[in-house]
Amino acid sequence: TVWACGKTARASLELMLLQPGLTCFTDATDQYGRSIANCSTASTADIGAAQVISGMAVSHDYFGILDYGEEEDLAQNSKRGIWAGAFISPAEWRKTHARPTE
Repeated sequence: TVWACGKTARASLELMLLQPGLTCFTDATDQYGRSIANCSTASTADIGAAQVISGMAVSHDYFGILDYGEEEDLAQNSKRGIWAGAFISPAEWRKTHARPTE
């Protein structure tokens, strides 16, 4: 079965971002100069961790260290979200799809 996992993940993220008490702290920038932030709400301590543990995102690999490795293992072992079936990792997808110019 094919499903729009990216759209589903985005909808999940949007719902979390609408929760009361949204706070984000920028702690780095990526190779394109975009801010990388950790966000929380009154009911979700770490939105990134929540997305990974629900199977709506994968953990980022920083030189062999996963930022949400335990959360990803839980999601994968429980077959949540993207882990319920086969999927192409975001990194693999980007290799075959050109990045739009800004």
